[in-house]
Amino acid sequence: MEMENGLQHQTSTPKKMKLGYLRRSTEQFSDTLLIDRGGSDLEQMKQGKKDNEELVAAKKLDNIAVRGMDDKQFLNEFIHVMDISHPNIVRLEGYCYHVDGEVIKHEGNQVLVDNLICSEYMPNGNLEKYLSKEKSGVLDWNERYKIIVGICKVHAHILPLDLKPANVLLDNDMTPKIADFGQSRLFGEGQTHTANVALILSCSGYMAPEYIHRGKFTKGTYIYSLGVMIMEIVAGGKKYPEDDPLQFNEAVRLHN
Repeated sequence: MEMENGLQHQTSTPKKMKLGYLRRSTEQFSDTLLIDRGGSDLEQMKQGKKDNEELVAAKKLDNIAVRGMDDKQFLNEFIHVMDISHPNIVRLEGYCYHVDGEVIKHEGNQVLVDNLICSEYMPNGNLEKYLSKEKSGVLDWNERYKIIVGICKVHAHILPLDLKPANVLLDNDMTPKIADFGQSRLFGEGQTHTANVALILSCSGYMAPEYIHRGKFTKGTYIYSLGVMIMEIVAGGKKYPEDDPLQFNEAVRLHN
């Protein structure tokens, strides 16, 4: 079913994958296939292969984020993004909720849980590395424009709360795709979302002042984060104070 602004629902339901299958496809989660290590939402990401030899990325989620969920709850948390197709959103292939990992208390019992999601593999990594001092001149102007346009196409109906270069992945053609939708929500115009304090602290350099101080997330605060990213893409990296987000907010005010 086609939706507004290019969003589509996939015809298939997100697939539940067995842990053994993901272990085999990633060579037992071998460090030689390590793509990246994440923060609070993502412990590690490994490269693997599906049965048809298509490359995929297997992400091991922090169990703190899904603590207390059963299989149905875990699926429901991801269904709103796993069944949506958009050219600038990383496609999620399936999930694994496996009772064989970290010990947690669930419904009064001690259980072991492994939580993973499987997504398409993005060979050119994330945008952050192209904005580093070492690679700040690698992107030409056409690529920078393409990345900016691609990111801007996403926010009509789905807003990533954790928008930052590390969560923008690039495919073979340098087409940007936003990943890490564990903190995303579907919004209507004018709706707000109360922020998680840990999330604010983890990416405050990209957060609007009202989000930092009051924890309210709207489409406008998302546009602020988008604007910071566009500045970095155009400038080839961070050209503003990194340590204190309030200094950056003041710098933006002075240039308005």
